[in-house]
Amino acid sequence: MDSGKADPVYEQLPVAMLTTRSSDKHRQLALSLGATAYFSKPFNEQVLLQALEKMVAA
Repeated sequence: MDSGKADPVYEQLPVAMLTTRSSDKHRQLALSLGATAYFSKPFNEQVLLQALEKMVAA
């Protein structure tokens, strides 16, 4: 059985990543693997909450 977003059951599930990795290389990798949003520490709480709100509403 597939796991993660490769499984059709989960392919529409939004994924937000919060990490200490802030390089564009890591951001692009995460997005190419299916992340919906990518945040690196330190992060702006309001920006994070707004993005999560949009992800849940979609």
